[in-house]
Amino acid sequence: MTRSPSVTGRRLSRIAMAAALGCLTLVGRPAEAVPITISLTGTVDGVDAPLGGTFSVGQSLSASYTFESTTAPRAGSTSQGAVYDALTSLTFTIGSYSATAAGPGSDGEIQVDNNPGLPFHDRYAVVSSRTLTNLTGPNVAGRTLDVFGLVSLAEPREAPAEVVQLAEERRAVRAQRDFGEADRLRDAIAARGWEVRDAGESYVLVPKE
Repeated sequence: MTRSPSVTGRRLSRIAMAAALGCLTLVGRPAEAVPITISLTGTVDGVDAPLGGTFSVGQSLSASYTFESTTAPRAGSTSQGAVYDALTSLTFTIGSYSATAAGPGSDGEIQVDNNPGLPFHDRYAVVSSRTLTNLTGPNVAGRTLDVFGLVSLAEPREAPAEVVQLAEERRAVRAQRDFGEADRLRDAIAARGWEVRDAGESYVLVPKE
């Protein structure tokens, strides 16, 4: 699994990196709140210009964060997008730079998107900030470290031309309220490994698991 972490100072752009998932540790009994710790390592593969004085391509990256697995989703969350105020601690090191978030008030966010449509289909993000989680670390390029994020994106796959053509035909017959033909075309799309999801008068094509 790849992670694309980002470090953001006030009004600074993100650092793009790739990291490999390290380990998963479960503590406690199933009936109780179970803290889960995830550790990862990797290397920096891109640095925005304003951060070039602090970070560089090829630097080593390591991070570890812990969250409570029984935390309920925030009000307003759905099956396609949910936010969990579950983060209890986080630490990361990039080269010689290190920062941590821990202790009272360390309620950072776990953000999960499940096939919400464009611009991406799946996303898992860990967000820690100075105001939310007592994030502390040295200044970055002369600015206060405000936010650190770990984001894993599942890049959308482009549907084959044949599938897109079927989806376009289905959109046309739906507009004519020929739902029988629309169902037949939906099945034809599914037989080719794709799911068509209606979005008003348009649609989204999602690869089947």
